[in-house]
This record gives sequence, structure tokens and C-alpha cells, in this order.
Amino acid sequence: MWLTESALDPRRAQARASSVNATPAIRTEDRAVGAERIIGDSPLTKTLRKQIRELASADATILVLGETGTGKELVARALHEESKRRMDPFLAINCAAVADTLLETELFGHERGAFTGAEKAHRGLFLAAGEGVLFLDEIGDTSPRFQTALLRVLETGELRPTGSSSTREIGCRVIAATNRDLEEGCKNGTFRKDLFYRLQRLHLFLPPLRERRSDILSLAGHFLNLGRRLGAQANMSVELQEYLQAYPWPGNVRELRNEMERMRLMNSDKLDYTLQDIDPKYRRSAGDRAGSGSRFPLPAAPHGPPEMEDPMFQQFDRALRQGRSPLRRRETVKRLFVRFEKLTRAEILKGLKVSEKIATADLKALQKEGFIRKIMPTRSPRTHYFAIVDRL
Repeated sequence: MWLTESALDPRRAQARASSVNATPAIRTEDRAVGAERIIGDSPLTKTLRKQIRELASADATILVLGETGTGKELVARALHEESKRRMDPFLAINCAAVADTLLETELFGHERGAFTGAEKAHRGLFLAAGEGVLFLDEIGDTSPRFQTALLRVLETGELRPTGSSSTREIGCRVIAATNRDLEEGCKNGTFRKDLFYRLQRLHLFLPPLRERRSDILSLAGHFLNLGRRLGAQANMSVELQEYLQAYPWPGNVRELRNEMERMRLMNSDKLDYTLQDIDPKYRRSAGDRAGSGSRFPLPAAPHGPPEMEDPMFQQFDRALRQGRSPLRRRETVKRLFVRFEKLTRAEILKGLKVSEKIATADLKALQKEGFIRKIMPTRSPRTHYFAIVDRL
């Protein structure tokens, strides 16, 4: 209708276009591209954005590591949009969601009549991606047979569709991701070492949300305002903000987003949100929020039990905190692990202001005790960290 009016009377079409544009715009998340998709101002997030820009130009296979919900596919898209391949396709597949018998066909393609039911040829995602990017999510859940086939494709840059007698060159870039410990998989035989070495030449580690708590409010505000008209800004009470920052978010950014979207959908006309708006399953009793019986407590009240107000107890407490006893120091380290669940050696050094030798001894003692365990996502020491052992 607009095209017809424009051809007959340009002034009438212009008036109609003005009336259409008067509709308030809706805030969406599609405005940000590339590394700017990664929201947050914490040092870890800033470093991640810098790494994305640097690795995007390398134009080689990249392995993205991180817990479930940390945003591995979002990072893969950011890498694609920052690269010279940004105008080419970005195709993604969850390897764990496709049966092993179909995964090779889905990726490598097949010829007509290659097997029962193959009524027509299928190009496969490697060829369909062209010069773009193919994102292989949950690569750690694939079978040894598929890993062998994938390794050959990555090394030769060629593939042979099922039922074909000739090979075809591929031009796409591969980005793989997993939440599994691939080094551990290499040790127990569930993941090929040669494929792991091939993938991890360039790698990115996405820290869990609990390790970058200063990003939580930025992310929460972003998700809470998605879908609202431009100019409508939601606000969160101080109590709600403190709760969001103190909660561990085991599902990481995905869990935070789901809860913020639930709050927005359940209160679509609301702009001021309080702790009462959060899902009841996230709420805790006042005692639990103060720290009783909670593994991840919110900040406790500034005053301790009544007997601790006695000057004698206060003096003794200060003496213990200022002392250099290995016993008290390790108790402090334990409390830190209970509070944050995962810590690096560098964070222990910085937080306790002790030597590397002392921090190493304390961490080894807690490992021997079975209180924590060391996790090594890659061979790079910079990615190693320690996690509290789940005793539930």
C-alpha cells in the first residue's frame, strides 16, 4: 500500500510514513554487535571483550570453555561479527542434541541414495556455512567415532559426504564450545587428545557469573528492560540489588536472564521492582538471609551475637584476625571458598596478602583434606582454579 501511494502521491506517502513512525520503538538486544554484546564492566568482562577482538582476526579454530549458561554461543557470535567473515553465514548446532548416527550426516552431508530414506542429496552444515562460521556446541559430548571424522576435516580442510567417492573443500571457520573438562576427558579416554590439541590452540575461558558479581546488576537491568518501549526504565530496590549480587546463580547468565524476564512478564506495567517480585523459590527466610544454614548467604547483619559485644571478646577477636596462625588463616580461606565457591591462586594471594609459598601450602592442605579440588580447563595455568567440594 505504501509503495502504491508513493508512486501516485509522494506527499501522501510521506504523511503515512510519519504516522507509522510515531509508534514508540521497542527496546531490543539486537543493537549491540561484536564484542559489545558482552555486557558488564568488571575486569574479567573487559578482558574477555579484548580477547574476542584479538582472536576474531586470527581466523583459526577456537575452543570456548565455560560452565553452562555463561554465554558460549553469544561469544561465538561476537567472534563472528568482529571478524572479516561477518557478512557470511553463522550456523550453529548442538552436538549433544543430535544422535551420533545423524550428526555426521548433518555436518558432512550425504548423496542421494546413500542410505535408506536418503531421497535427495544433503549439503551438510560445513558446506552450507560457505566462508562463514560453524559453531559446534557441546563438542565434549560427542562420540570417539565423530571426533575422529572431525579431526580429519579440521586437519585437511576437506570432507567426503556419505555415499560420495570424492572430497570437497570447506572454507568455513570452526568455533567449538563445551562445559566439560576436556583434559580430564583425554585422561579417561572419552575425548581424543589429538583433537583436543587441535582445538585448543586458540581458546577462550568464560568465567562464571559468581566470579564477576559486579556485572550482575548491569545484566539484570538489561534483561529487565528488554521488550519495553524506549524511555521506559525499570528500577530495582536496594534490597533486590543486594540479593541479586549475593545469590550464586549456579545457572549463570541464563538463569539470571530467565528470572528477570519472568519478573518483567509477570509485572508488565511495573517499573519499580522489589525483593517481593522475585520468584518465591529464590526467597529465603530472614534468618537464612542473615547466614544461618545457607551455603551462599547474603551479607549478614553488622553485629554478632550479644556476647560478642563484650570488650574482652572484641579484643580477642581482633588478636585472632591480626595473627599469623596457619590454623586461623586456613579457616579464613575456607570461609572464602564457602562464600565464593571458586577461587584462583592469584585471588587468594591478593585477598590474604600472603606469599605464594604460603598460599600454595594452604591450598594443598585443603585439597588433601578434601575440602577443595583443583580444576584445570586447559593446560594454561592462567585458567586453573580451585573449587569447593560439594558435600550435599
